Order: sequence, then C-alpha cells, then structure tokens
Amino acid sequence: MTIEHLKNIPVRTSIYVNPEKKCIWIRIHRTGTTSLWEHFRERGFKNPADNLEKNEEFLNSLTDADILTWYSCTFVRDPYDRFVSIARHFGYTPEYLAMNYDYITGLRNVVLRHSFPQSRFTHFNGQRRVQFIGKFETYMRNFGTLCKLMNLDYEELPKLNSSKRGRTEDELTPDTINFINKYYDDDFRNFEYQKK
Repeated sequence: MTIEHLKNIPVRTSIYVNPEKKCIWIRIHRTGTTSLWEHFRERGFKNPADNLEKNEEFLNSLTDADILTWYSCTFVRDPYDRFVSIARHFGYTPEYLAMNYDYITGLRNVVLRHSFPQSRFTHFNGQRRVQFIGKFETYMRNFGTLCKLMNLDYEELPKLNSSKRGRTEDELTPDTINFINKYYDDDFRNFEYQKK
C-alpha cells in the first residue's frame, strides 16, 4: 500500500486506521461492513476524517515508509449479490438501477459511493495494494483469520444493516447481468468470482 493508492481510493472516508495496531481498514460498502465497523470501533479504529480536507491532512502526515509497516485489510463481495444489495438498500430493483445507473448516480452521489467497483479500493495501477482481502461469503472464517493476524480479540459479529433475504435469480435480467459483468469486470477477475 502507498500514500498515492490511499489518495486514489474513490471514497476517502472509507479509510479507517488504528495507529496503535498499525492497521488500515478500507471499508467497502455493502460487504458486511456495518457489523465489522462496530467491532473495530470498539477496538480503537477511527475514521481519520469526516471530510476531504481532514483526510488530506491525515494522509499528508504519513509517508510511504510509514505505510509499509502498517497492515491493510478489507472485505469484498460477489458483484451480483452486492449490486442487488445496493439496489435494495436505495429502494430500486436491480434492473432499474442497472438501466438508469448513470442518471441515478449523477443525481445521488450516495448511490455512486456505495457502488464503486471494489477493485478501485484494493488495486492501484493494476496491482493489488491491500494485504488481506476477506470475502463476504466466508465472513466469519475470514474475520477469525484477520483477528489473529492483527492480534485482536475474536467474537461472533452481529448482523447489522443486512438484507432481509438473499438474491433470487429472477432479480437478474439479461440486461442487468450484462451491466454488472461490464461495470464490475475487474472485480470478477481480481477476486475470482464467476461471471454468468
């Protein structure tokens, strides 16, 4: 991980740090992060900025040499399931969001922040920059591994802000699948998820 990579993360307020543990957590929306945030917050993780100016100030206080000694982690999710979760979270059907994506994200920046490709948070200049990438699909097992790596106490995470039901196949029309396959192409490749 480098300072340049952190400065190019599309949602700067997704950067959380624990200086004592020398750890950076990149929070990617709709990957089970609300539960993780509660756990990390209680263990000293902080968002160094709630606005771009403070974030820039924090990042400028670090050097690449500092960052090389820190541990970085995040969680990702199957692009199809994540897109359905995003659509539901904002009250859209997946098909409507896919067919009107540019229009909606132009009007509602919050939808855009929730739906950036995950690779934009984990990779920079075509290279993986985050050391530990856990998967939503194996969340508790990956979380246990992460706790050991960071020397954090492990406990079962509650499910917070989760979807009430899983994705059904009829939610993904051919046009929606086509949109997801193109928009999240890097995510399928980088995290080894299978395209339909």
